Amino acid sequence: MKDLFALMAIAGVATGVSSQELLQDADIELDQGSSPWGLFGNAGVNNFFGNTHLSFFADQPSNSGGAFQTGITGDAGVEYIFSLTDVRVEANANADFQFGLEFYLADDATKIGEELVFIDRADDVRLGELNGAQFSMTAFAPDGTAFVRPIIRFENGQSFGDGQENYFVFSASLQVVPAPGVGVAGLAVLGVAARRRR
Repeated sequence: MKDLFALMAIAGVATGVSSQELLQDADIELDQGSSPWGLFGNAGVNNFFGNTHLSFFADQPSNSGGAFQTGITGDAGVEYIFSLTDVRVEANANADFQFGLEFYLADDATKIGEELVFIDRADDVRLGELNGAQFSMTAFAPDGTAFVRPIIRFENGQSFGDGQENYFVFSASLQVVPAPGVGVAGLAVLGVAARRRR
């Protein structure tokens, strides 16, 4: 696992060319009844700010929960980049918030690896509110990978009691990182292959 509280620029891959988006509802536009995002614990899909988003309610002591997507096919040895491209972190948020990728066998149930990144908020330190924050991580799929699962989760909500302590994700992205030297034509072939696998 890596520890991180650095806003990492989401500038795409070194080639400057983006690959196919693997997430469904990457812009979090669907409501909770139709969203492809699976939810657990104290998390939801809401519309508190004029547009739909994933909500992680860290405003009560010991709250935890998260969101994820299943059914995304993956390949061993491939590098993936998972980005949270528009995040609101309220000023007093103080839970253990993390995101990353899990890797599963062909049953999409047996986990064989994970790479998670922590977005740290120091205990008892009230930081300014973040709006439009961006976070990104990459991971290589281990041998045996058939499915890749993006996950966003939090644990150990430690409420200050003033209600402004939650995390919200308005958009995200999951893409394959192209191999060095892969150009636009190569990416087009990768995109066709990904569509066929789905």
